Amino acid sequence: MQYQLAMLKNERRNCDQLQSIRKIVGHMNSFNAVIADGKSRLEYDLYRQRLRQAMHDLKIKDEDAWAVADRYVQDNLDVLSIW
Repeated sequence: MQYQLAMLKNERRNCDQLQSIRKIVGHMNSFNAVIADGKSRLEYDLYRQRLRQAMHDLKIKDEDAWAVADRYVQDNLDVLSIW
C-alpha cells in the first residue's frame, strides 16, 4: 500500500514537472514576436536555463518521463535563430 502511494506521489510530481516544462516552452516560443534587445535576450536565456535544469532534474528522477518531455520539447520548441 505504501509503495502504491509512493508511486502515485512520484507520478504526480512527474506530471507537475511535465506541466512546468510545457509552460517554459510556451514562454520561450512567445519570444517569436519580441524585438531582440538586451533585456529580451536575458529573459530568453533565463528560460533556456530553467528548461535545461528542469530536464536535468527529470532525467535523474524518471527517464521515461524525461523521454516524454524531451519528445515534447523537440516537437514544440521553436528554435529562434537570433537568440
